[in-house]
Amino acid sequence: MTRLALVLLSLAFDGRARCGSGFGTYALGVRDAIRELRPLVPDDDPALPDLDKAIADFDARLER
Repeated sequence: MTRLALVLLSLAFDGRARCGSGFGTYALGVRDAIRELRPLVPDDDPALPDLDKAIADFDARLER
């Protein structure tokens, strides 16, 4: 697992947890950063399925 994948996974969980918790646009900034950095994670990284799932969950939470 690359360090980048682990950091992005952590950011996705943290950003999702802060959605709707009075953090204003914090969550959107985190999501924008993840969107920009996600393509840098190698396709063969074992964390990729978990990362993509966490990103999808984050996006769904932002839509609420």
